[in-house]
Amino acid sequence: MKIRRNYQKNVMLVLIIFLMSSIKCLAEEMPIIIETVTNETDLSIYVKNAGNDLSEMTVQIGTSESEQIIYQSIEESEFETLILIDNSLSIPQNIRGKILEFLNNFIENKAGNEKVAIGVFSRDITYLTDYTSDYTLLKNAAEAVTYQNQETYITDMLYELLCRDYIAKPKDVYRRIIIIADGIDNESLGYTTDELNRLIEEDTYPIYAIGCSTGKNNQELESLFALSRISDAEYFLLDSNEDTSAIVNVLSEDKQIVKVMVTPPAELMDGSTKTVKINLLAQSVSREMKMPQQIEQKEIIESTESEEEINEMTEEAVEEVLTEQLTEEVTVVEEDEETLRKTAALKIIVFVIAFWVVVIGIIITFILIRHFKRKSKKERNQTQNLMVQREKELKAALVNSSGVVEIGQQQPIAYIMLTDVHSPARSFRVPFYRNVVIGRSETVCQIVIDYDQSVSGRHCEIYTIGNKIMIKDLQSSNGTFVNGGRVFRDTELMSGSIITLGGVEMRFEFQPLSNFSRI
Repeated sequence: MKIRRNYQKNVMLVLIIFLMSSIKCLAEEMPIIIETVTNETDLSIYVKNAGNDLSEMTVQIGTSESEQIIYQSIEESEFETLILIDNSLSIPQNIRGKILEFLNNFIENKAGNEKVAIGVFSRDITYLTDYTSDYTLLKNAAEAVTYQNQETYITDMLYELLCRDYIAKPKDVYRRIIIIADGIDNESLGYTTDELNRLIEEDTYPIYAIGCSTGKNNQELESLFALSRISDAEYFLLDSNEDTSAIVNVLSEDKQIVKVMVTPPAELMDGSTKTVKINLLAQSVSREMKMPQQIEQKEIIESTESEEEINEMTEEAVEEVLTEQLTEEVTVVEEDEETLRKTAALKIIVFVIAFWVVVIGIIITFILIRHFKRKSKKERNQTQNLMVQREKELKAALVNSSGVVEIGQQQPIAYIMLTDVHSPARSFRVPFYRNVVIGRSETVCQIVIDYDQSVSGRHCEIYTIGNKIMIKDLQSSNGTFVNGGRVFRDTELMSGSIITLGGVEMRFEFQPLSNFSRI
C-alpha cells in the first residue's frame, strides 16, 4: 500500500513538471506583433513566433478580410540593429570587458543582411559607426568604446531618438534597439520614464535591454527592463560571470521573424485607425494600425463626376461655364502678379532693415568689447596689487615669534583635510607649507589616494598664491573638478569645496594655525 502511494506521488510530480514545461513552451511560442509600418499602399507587419506553416494564414482588417497577402522571412529582406552603450564610469570595471566580449560575439554572429550601428551616449548619442555590414568597421568601433566621467540620461536620449529617427521617419525595415546600461533614474529635468513608456506603447519598436549589475542598482535596472517588457522584447542581466554567447543566441532568434505584407481593400484606405488581425493555424494576434490614405482615388472620382455633369449640360451652358472659368483664371493671374510685386517690395524693405540692424549690432559689439577690455585690464591691475599685498602679509604670517624663520625649522602655515564624501572613514589630514600633491603615487604625493584606479599618479596640486589657496590639475587622465566645474586653470579653493578626482569625491577643509588667517 505504501509503495502504491509513493508511485502515485511520483506520477503526479511528473505530470506537474510536464504541465509546467508545456505551459512555458506555449508561452514562449505565442505569436507577437513586434513592429508595424504603414506604407503608401500597404501594411508591413513583423510577427515573431509565427510558426513554420503559414499557408493557411489570413488577415482581417476591421470586418473585412484582405485577399492580397505576401509573407517572407526576415532573412530574405534586410533589418537594422542600433547598439547604444552607456560609457560612463558608473559601469563597473569588471563588466566593461564583458561588454566588449558581447559586442565581438554579436558582430561575428549577425545575419548577413543585417546592418548594425554602434553608439555611446550620455545626454546625446555619439555614433562610432553608421549602419553597416562591414565586419572590420564594426570590430574597430567596438574596440573604440572608452568610458568617461559623465552623467547619463537614458530617458531624454531614447525619447528624442524615437521621435526624431523612428516615428518621424518610418522605414519599411525591421528595426531594433539594444541598450547596454546600468539602469534608468529620474534625475534628469527632461522626460520622465512614464512619458517614455507611453511613447513606446503607442509606437512599438523592440528595445532589448542588457543591464550591468553593480550590486546596488536593482531599482534602476527594473526601470530599464520595463522598456523591454513594454516593447515585447527580451532583457538580460550582465555581470562578470555572464555567458555573453547565450545573450547573442537569444538575439539571433529574431532571424525567424516573418514579414507579412498586406494590401487593404480600396474602401479602407482612408487614413483611419483599424484593428488588423492575423489568423495563424492555431492562434491569432492583432494590433491597431493606421490605414494608408489614397487621396488620388478620391480626386479621380470627383473628376469623373465633373465629366458626367458636363456631358449632361447643353452647348450654351458649357460655353457659359468655360467663359466664367476663363474670367476667374485671368483674375487669379492678375492677383498673383500684384501679390508678387508686394512680396518683392516687402523683401527689399526687410533686407534694408536687416542690413542696418547688423551694422548697428557690429558697432555696439565693438563698443562693448573695448569697454570690457578696459575693465578687464583695470581688474587685472587691481588683482596684481592685491596679490602683492597678500604675499607680503603671508610672509609676515610665516615669521616665528622672534621674527626669523630658521632653515630646516619651518613650521606649517596650516593643515588641510580631505574626506571621502561617500566613505567618510577615508580621511586625510596633512600639514600645509606651500603646496601638497595628491594622487595614487606614494613616492611623489603627500596625500595618497590609491583605492580608486580613476585617480592618476600625480592628479592635482593644492598650493598658495598670495593669501589664496589654489588648486590645479596635473594633466590627469580623468580631470579635476571643483564643485562640479572642471579645473582648466588655477582655481581658488574654499573650506567645504567638493573636489572630484576621477570617480572619487573629496570634501576640502582648511585649518589655519593661530599665526595664519585668510583675508
